[in-house]
Amino acid sequence: MGPVENYSSDLFTVDEVHKIAVLDLRLLNLDRNPCNILVQQTDDCTNGSNLRLIPIDHGLTLPDCFQVSSYDLVWMSFSQAEAPLSQRTMDYIQAINVDDDIKFIESRFAVRPICLRNMKISTLLLQQARERQHQTRSRQDDNPFDK
Repeated sequence: MGPVENYSSDLFTVDEVHKIAVLDLRLLNLDRNPCNILVQQTDDCTNGSNLRLIPIDHGLTLPDCFQVSSYDLVWMSFSQAEAPLSQRTMDYIQAINVDDDIKFIESRFAVRPICLRNMKISTLLLQQARERQHQTRSRQDDNPFDK
């Protein structure tokens, strides 16, 4: 196991990169630098790679502002970040109930309301992006000229 900076990003699957991206976008992580993702080698190679990405250090999540920069999110430089979401990731995003998540957080942690509002906004934007990709896929599937 080691930091993501010790590996070529080409070794990671799209879903592994997207799972980190979804987490960071939901929590508005302001510090997903190359040392804040660990790479773990597993025996499971069912998704095309036996490397799993493990996010660590969530100290700069749920901020009270929207000052996220691309240099704060190392995965934005990975080619996989540009790939369409898999159906599994799309289903996960669709199933998110942000209001339930906020109630859960409020019942266990002292998080300022503005930070939870920002989480709600970022999650709703993520769900809208998911829906836009879904609609684009549906139109492409219905286009007889693409077949």
